Amino acid sequence: MEAISKGVDQVQDSSSSSRSEGLLVSNDEDSKNGWTKKQILTAITLSLMYLAQAISFGIISPFYPSEAAKKGASSVVVGLVFGVFELVIFITSPIYGSFIQEIGARYMFLSGSFLLGGCSLAFG
Repeated sequence: MEAISKGVDQVQDSSSSSRSEGLLVSNDEDSKNGWTKKQILTAITLSLMYLAQAISFGIISPFYPSEAAKKGASSVVVGLVFGVFELVIFITSPIYGSFIQEIGARYMFLSGSFLLGGCSLAFG
């Protein structure tokens, strides 16, 4: 039994040393510290853009039903407006997703963000 535990200890020691050696092979300072400054700024920028997009959708929800009711729209129509919005996203996502390889994710994201901003301004 003691021989088995010694064998297990040796296997664990060799696997942990090989993992630690693999970490020490890279001399790049950025890889040891995690993310670079550019990656952190990109992540913060993307997070703020997603937050702004979510706010632009969420800000409409409390005010739109009462404004639509003032103009004579029923609650069914208000529900259809919000439902059709999600339905269009559901239908067009795979279509535009197939273009990402050809166009590029960066261009797709930026063009979608500008289109969203323009539509939000046009909506009021």
